[in-house]
Amino acid sequence: MKRPMLLLSLALICGILMSYYFIITEVFVFVFLIIALGAGVFSIYLNKDIWSSILLIVFILGIVIGNLSTSSKLDEFHNKNTDFIGRIISTKMDNDKTTLTIMVTEANNKKIKERIIVTSYNQLNYRPGDLIKVSTKLQKPNENTNPYLFNYRKYLLTNKIHYTATISDNNITYLSHSFSLFEVTKDNFRNLVQTRFDDYLDENSSSIMKGIILGGGAYLEENEYSKYKDIGLAHILAVSGLHMGIISSFILFIFAKSGIKRNISIPITMVILFFYSYLIGFPPATFRALVMFSLIYLGKLILRPIDFLNIIFSSMFISLLYNPMWIHSTGFLLSYGAIISIGILGPKIKDMFYPYKNKIIGSLSTTIAVSIGILPIQVYNFNAFPIYSFISNIIIIPVVTINVILGFLFIIFKPIGFILNVTLGVQTFLVDLFHLLPYKTIGIGVFSISQLLIYFALIIIWYNFSSLISLSINLKRVLVYSLLFLSIMGALNYEKDHTYRVHFIDVGQGDSVLIQGSHNILIDGGGSLFGSFDVGRNITLPYLEKHGIRNLDLVILTHDHEDHYKGLIPVMEKLNISTLVVNKENLNDEILSAIKRSKTPYIVGNSNMEIEYTNLSLDFLWPYPGENYRINENNNSLVSLVKIHDSTLLFTGDIERDAEDRLVRDKIGSVNILKVAHHGSSTSSIDRFIQMITPADSIISVGRNNSFGHPSIKTLNTLNSIGSNIYRTDEMGRVLVEVKKDFYTVSTYTGPLYKDNIMKILYNYLYDIIYYCTFLLFSYIITLIYRRMEESSNELHRIY
Repeated sequence: MKRPMLLLSLALICGILMSYYFIITEVFVFVFLIIALGAGVFSIYLNKDIWSSILLIVFILGIVIGNLSTSSKLDEFHNKNTDFIGRIISTKMDNDKTTLTIMVTEANNKKIKERIIVTSYNQLNYRPGDLIKVSTKLQKPNENTNPYLFNYRKYLLTNKIHYTATISDNNITYLSHSFSLFEVTKDNFRNLVQTRFDDYLDENSSSIMKGIILGGGAYLEENEYSKYKDIGLAHILAVSGLHMGIISSFILFIFAKSGIKRNISIPITMVILFFYSYLIGFPPATFRALVMFSLIYLGKLILRPIDFLNIIFSSMFISLLYNPMWIHSTGFLLSYGAIISIGILGPKIKDMFYPYKNKIIGSLSTTIAVSIGILPIQVYNFNAFPIYSFISNIIIIPVVTINVILGFLFIIFKPIGFILNVTLGVQTFLVDLFHLLPYKTIGIGVFSISQLLIYFALIIIWYNFSSLISLSINLKRVLVYSLLFLSIMGALNYEKDHTYRVHFIDVGQGDSVLIQGSHNILIDGGGSLFGSFDVGRNITLPYLEKHGIRNLDLVILTHDHEDHYKGLIPVMEKLNISTLVVNKENLNDEILSAIKRSKTPYIVGNSNMEIEYTNLSLDFLWPYPGENYRINENNNSLVSLVKIHDSTLLFTGDIERDAEDRLVRDKIGSVNILKVAHHGSSTSSIDRFIQMITPADSIISVGRNNSFGHPSIKTLNTLNSIGSNIYRTDEMGRVLVEVKKDFYTVSTYTGPLYKDNIMKILYNYLYDIIYYCTFLLFSYIITLIYRRMEESSNELHRIY
């Protein structure tokens, strides 16, 4: 087999993913292992290929290491008062918040070695190497409660962390301080790099170099990092194959010029690369590059031919054995997506430029290959595709190469700082120049499974186009018939989608509702009342982008309280908004400034306003013209009755008793769905109002464990008294209402798939499985028929 590591890696990945997403018992593993070993022995006895058995064993290995990676020795201490003793690995200060990563060595006097993260909302003066005692309760890290958004628990698993905790000053005790030689070296290296760049470079240049040498965009201001991301250069801020290639090439070049032989220079170079990777903590992309370069240089030393793709998948196999959860790491996926694309698509794209062959064509081919290969990963994580990445990489990467070399030399020789400042200035100038160009990114929503299949099918067809052209006429007919069958099946199930989807986004203690259909409407944007977490930038805007929203026909700001308007600020900065409806003229300075900066057209709404769209209408019921509650801004909230097809939804903002009393007089009638006012507060949802509108379903947007006591028992009892179904974002995450022509459905987001029942999943996707299996079976049967027809035809020709 030419590339055995390809199949072995795929088998290992399938096992790891199976163990993560589904409950796999030890009995299941044991039975499959016996089957694999039995099949292997039987194949050896019959002198047959045992590859099937080997792949099955590797698949089981993936399940085993995946299960080990998702299990924790600290499970027994979950949510229990526990005394932990451990050594601080790293510290992070953010205003008054301190985050410590601790390697636990004891839990209630029980020897355990596992990392945890503890957070204090005070400044703690501890440093790496401190041995401390912490008394706290362990908690599971939060998962995303809105689909496609950041999953903190999964992220920590990629770093082998299963639990977090919150502490106060009196929960922590200093015991001693000691560092191993390696830990001291790592800490000193990081401090040296940071101090050297901070002392001799300007602030922006220092941040860029710290990102390039130490890895990570966290060193840059958010706006600066966005520039690199928008023009397709975010990869230079994560130590990857590019950096390792530059470093190793430069070292080998110096050795070669010094007359040192390859059998000496290569091992020294590998030791340097390994030590550097250790110093920055072996991030996934760096580990991948290190393993790959080790295998490549080993092949050169022993004079063995190198298969690039086999080397790639060998490094993938080793990387996943080291940390199986890297399969969920964005850096890991981008790194391997890029390098595999270079290996497979790069040569094909380069051939398209024939007879032109030079370094520019080579760089362009590589960039195009990478962009095609990582597009789905990039879209999922960054919600957009940088359209200038082809040319920006060709122009700026050579400058980055110079800066990487100068950066390392500068750590040793200070005088180089002057030159480095100049070259970094060139890099910054070019980045800023590209960032000034219009239409830097194409916004694309997250790919569905069907779209992914179509995307990769098109790549395969393009890659094998010449082979497809040379196929016999009968096999071409097979392809045509198969695609025709797929089209007919799709057409039979096709119905013009008039569905509107109403997303009650979980923004914590706040409101934000997206109405998505032939027209897109956003009602409020959420926003934190307390703390520095930016709801708009981290939840509202990414949620819209991941659902393919780039333009909003209408945005409604019910009133100017922070938990309703703050999340709209990033939305206005990034998306196109046709019209913004606000509740009054005299808005507060923050939201008014954001409206003016983004040049968003806005109007003041009142009960005289109606808006009509296709299959959707909005009738504003409150406030009346001239009504303005100066003291109670909640009662100034815009109230709108939205009719979609035959279903009615009432959006009430934060209105309280006074406004509800006025609406009762208008006798607005019953509604299907109520967005409960003021997060279920006891000052809202009075009996006569609820009894008048009698909602079949009531949705409460509210934060977990909020300090306001929302929703109140009184409000819940009032809703229960009329038999309304209650949905709460604090308990159920995002609530989705799908409104079709004659009916609507309400569903909740149960969280990302993790350790679920495989039979339940198969049942839920039974229709799709039958659909694709039928297509594959049809294609297979047609292929067999035409192959036999060809064989019969050839036999007749041979006879006659």
